[in-house]
Amino acid sequence: MRIRAAQLEAFRRAGEQEYVDRILPYLYEDLPDDCRALGPAEVLRLAQAGIERAARHRVSSECNVYCFIRLMIALGEAFDEDEALPWAAHALAANVDEDEKTERLCELATGAFERARRQ
Repeated sequence: MRIRAAQLEAFRRAGEQEYVDRILPYLYEDLPDDCRALGPAEVLRLAQAGIERAARHRVSSECNVYCFIRLMIALGEAFDEDEALPWAAHALAANVDEDEKTERLCELATGAFERARRQ
């Protein structure tokens, strides 16, 4: 039995859609104001785009991708390339495993959110 490239791609897309379907309720629960402001279609688009953007930084586990997508919603879709957020690109470029990379990224984001609240 042979599986063609098109079939593998179909399986990959189906798996990604299942993941997106699972995380959407959590995004609405964790970031209700942001999700409401964006609207359902944009939240869905960002979740789908987030999987690809995270993969560019070798972030692929579901938990870490979820954190990446949350940051996309909170900081902007291209937060990982935003010159105003150099700490994000630096954390994502680190030559460490994805868990350590994502943990550091989230720590830096938390610090940035706290500093912004104090201003």
